[in-house]
Amino acid sequence: MLAPSGDIVSWNDLADALREINVVTQNNLCCIFGVCFGLTLSQTLEALEPSPFFLTIAPESEVLVGVLEDSVPCFYKELFCTGDIRVAFDTHLGEHFKCYHSTELIFIALAQFQASNLMGRGLREFRESQVSLVRGLSRCGGIPEPQLAITRKVVKEILRPSQVLLDLIVNRCFMGRDPDFGLPEIDKIARKLKLKMEQKEKKKREKIGLRP
Repeated sequence: MLAPSGDIVSWNDLADALREINVVTQNNLCCIFGVCFGLTLSQTLEALEPSPFFLTIAPESEVLVGVLEDSVPCFYKELFCTGDIRVAFDTHLGEHFKCYHSTELIFIALAQFQASNLMGRGLREFRESQVSLVRGLSRCGGIPEPQLAITRKVVKEILRPSQVLLDLIVNRCFMGRDPDFGLPEIDKIARKLKLKMEQKEKKKREKIGLRP
C-alpha cells in the first residue's frame, strides 16, 4: 500500500517494473524493502524470465517501525562507507531481515526440481505425465504404439539435465551474468535432496505399516 494515497501495488506489478531496471543494469539491481513481508518479491522469480533483482533484502514477516528507525540508517551508512552490501547487511539488518540472491534461489529451485522430477520414480512419473500430455494434444486423441515409444524416447531426452538448458536460464534470468554454479553443483545437491526425500518416504511407509 502506497502512502499517503492508499493505492495498492501488487508484488507482480512491482516485479515487472524492477525487471526492466535489472535488465538495463545487467543484473546488478539490489532491492532493500523496509516493509512487512517484503521478501514476497523473491516469489516472483522465474527461471526463464529476467530476474527483477540481483539480490533482495527484506523482512520475511512483519517488521516493527523501531527496527527500521534503529537499523536501516546504520545499514545505509555502512554501505556507503564500505561499498560492501554483505557486511552492511550482516552488521545491521541480519537479525530482522533476510538476504536472497537471485542465483541462490534459482539454484535451489533447479536442484529441487531435479530431485523431485528428474530422478528415480519421480522421473518415471513425470515422464509419463508429459507423454500423456502429448497424447492428449494429438488430433486423434491417441498415439500408435510405435510412435508412443518414440515419444517416450524424445521426452526422456528432453528431460535430461543439459548445459543447453542451463545456459538458456543464465542468459534469460541472469542476463548472462555468471551464477557461480553449473550442472555438477546442481546434481550434487539434487542427489542429497533425493536421498532425504527417500528416507522421509521410507519412514512414512514404515509408520503406516507398508512395505518399502
